[in-house]
Amino acid sequence: MMSRYNTKKSFSTQIVNRTLKSKRARLPGVAIVLKDFKLTTIFPTFVRGLISDFAVLLSIILFVVIDIVCGLPTPKLTVPDKFQVCGYTS
Repeated sequence: MMSRYNTKKSFSTQIVNRTLKSKRARLPGVAIVLKDFKLTTIFPTFVRGLISDFAVLLSIILFVVIDIVCGLPTPKLTVPDKFQVCGYTS
C-alpha cells in the first residue's frame, strides 16, 4: 500500500506542494473580484457594469494608492531627463 505522500520528495518540496494545493493559494485577485462584481446585487446594474468594465484599472489605482499611503519600498521606473542615444560607439 502506497503512503499518502511520496517519501522520495524532500520535505521542502512537500511543504510547497501542500501550500499550492491549499485554499489560501486559490484566493482570486482584486481584478477578478471586481470583474465578478457584475453578478452581485449590491448596486444598480449600470454601476456594477462600470466597476466590472474598469476592474483592472481600478485595481491598479487601488494598489498605487496603497503604495503611496503606506510608503512601501517598491521599485519605481526611473525616466531620464533628456533623450539621448546610449551605448552607440563608432
